[in-house]
Amino acid sequence: MREKILEVLTTIFDDRDADFAAIGDDDDLAELLGWDSVDVVDLVLEMERRWQVRLADDLPDVVTLALLVERAERVANKK
Repeated sequence: MREKILEVLTTIFDDRDADFAAIGDDDDLAELLGWDSVDVVDLVLEMERRWQVRLADDLPDVVTLALLVERAERVANKK
């Protein structure tokens, strides 16, 4: 799941000057990628589109890659 999420982050934030392969599990994604609330919506919509799941209610407070992976896995396991 981590690799899939990094792929989505790379797709959405490809205009950011970030080394996506070097993102650590505990890195603050908002700080690292400089994202705002619109970026979070883009991320959620892209993940929902790719995996045919509903994530919006589970992701508003996600700040790290580890938390993003945990939430995505929890939702995917409900499917």
